[in-house]
Amino acid sequence: MNFTIVLAKEFREIVRTRKIIVLPAVFLFFGIFSPLLLHITPELLKSQGLNISMPPPTPEMAAGEYFESATLFGTVALILVSMGAVAEERSKGSLAIVLSKPLRRSYFLLAKLLSISALTMFSFILGAVSCLYYTQLLIGNLKLGVFFPGVFLLMFFLSILTAITILFSIALRSQMAAGGASIATLFILSFLPTLGGIFKTATPYSLVRLSGEYLTGGSTHGLLLALTTNAIVLGSVMLMGWILFSGQEI
Repeated sequence: MNFTIVLAKEFREIVRTRKIIVLPAVFLFFGIFSPLLLHITPELLKSQGLNISMPPPTPEMAAGEYFESATLFGTVALILVSMGAVAEERSKGSLAIVLSKPLRRSYFLLAKLLSISALTMFSFILGAVSCLYYTQLLIGNLKLGVFFPGVFLLMFFLSILTAITILFSIALRSQMAAGGASIATLFILSFLPTLGGIFKTATPYSLVRLSGEYLTGGSTHGLLLALTTNAIVLGSVMLMGWILFSGQEI
């Protein structure tokens, strides 16, 4: 069995299990809701008789809301979708059947990573394009030069999270355990920047911080360091997953 056949199987599985609907729907919702909420909030407050002075919403604020929602809620949805990548197939016994064929384990693992990553990138970009459209429509022009660098950085961040979730799906027998471990890791990663120093500038959440810096016009000092170290993190997680999976008894 060659790689293209395995990859096609993974994409069919994404369609069959309706993940192709669920994950894009989550990001699409926040992509539309973020600028819409900023647009209607002043009127909602007035309709409730609340005389609260708020600064007028800006396009950058709308994009920032989407980025924040994607980082908070989109990541959880991603973990729920990908936590069974290997663990579920192992528990059902289908993994043993697939690997009984002349198939390299590296092909199987790479197909998992590419298919889930493709779904994640499609979902996030769909939400981002929707956010851009409704921001332009309801609030004002959003500079593409500050929006798309932030989109790229968050896509990089989501790629790392995908690899981490698949690693736990390999390491743990239960998909619920894999999901719990991934969410715990996400929490730890979000806490690391508060320690300052290298933890602020070179861990996965440095990509999240830098995406916000692009929107607000803040300093993007340390961008190269963040990209380099997180590329190493991504490669290391993928390597650990491959080593662990290669030596496992199914």
